[in-house]
Amino acid sequence: MTVISCFDINLLNMLKINDLVWIKQSDVDAYCWVLGKVVGFTPKRIKCENLTRDYYKDDSFIGNYKPSSVKKLTEEEKKERVKT
Repeated sequence: MTVISCFDINLLNMLKINDLVWIKQSDVDAYCWVLGKVVGFTPKRIKCENLTRDYYKDDSFIGNYKPSSVKKLTEEEKKERVKT
């Protein structure tokens, strides 16, 4: 049984589809966070597309992530991304 904390529930309420987020890639490194986009929700997970992976195929890199592995980008971080 998976227990979702109050913090995780608040995060789920804050996120919307197409929001830019940081996704924790624990398969790469314990401290590796990459840019992603929210594409949907399941009862316990957040469906995100990884925007930093190379596209060798037509498939997109969509995965289901624990709420603790997803952080919403701040307004300042969004402005930095738009400038470049």
